[in-house]
Amino acid sequence: MSHITVLQESIGYAFKKPVLLKKALTHPSYSMDNNQRMEYLGDALLNFVVSQLLYQKHFTSDEGVLTRLRAHLVCKSTLAALARNMKLSLYMQVGKSFDRNDFTDGMYADVFEAMLAAVYIDGGYEAAETVCEFCYENFLSKNYADLVQKDPKTTLQEFCQKHQYPLPIYSVSETKDGKKPRFLVEASVNSLCLQASAHAGTKREGQQLAAEHIIFQLQQKGML
Repeated sequence: MSHITVLQESIGYAFKKPVLLKKALTHPSYSMDNNQRMEYLGDALLNFVVSQLLYQKHFTSDEGVLTRLRAHLVCKSTLAALARNMKLSLYMQVGKSFDRNDFTDGMYADVFEAMLAAVYIDGGYEAAETVCEFCYENFLSKNYADLVQKDPKTTLQEFCQKHQYPLPIYSVSETKDGKKPRFLVEASVNSLCLQASAHAGTKREGQQLAAEHIIFQLQQKGML
């Protein structure tokens, strides 16, 4: 089974023209025939799709609440978390100089937007809306409002306290990326046999990302 087929199964959509998905996964460092134009289209499309989903799901919320929710759901850090949970780095085509552990939030956000645009080009708006909703609900949270209430580290800590589990343990090691420091953060909830790691430019960002990965594992297990 090809990696493109695996990705299509994970997003619940089969492309009529798989070449569109391959292009959406192609970073400019890999080829001049890349995903930049698709990312442009996907950025605009995502804002509209998320606006419509929020309008449908939060029918008692006023414009101000909906605007704040949308801003969070389409921001770079949220899209990066979504793309990481989807493991999109495994499918991306990048230049040889890139280490897949060091992909930036911007790279992750761009590839998700390009992928959404590819779905739209291949199957139309309804397909794009369905895939977008599926990805947010399966790789982030079924309740969109939950995503803007607390940061991942706080959410994980409160989960452990609520269920009387020992608090998460974070270990940090520093590496160098040229002149810039890089941090590898490993998080674990030993009583649940859950572990996750993340690379980031700051300790705080690394802890948040690692906590986010564990939260995703809890959601996959139906515990959160």
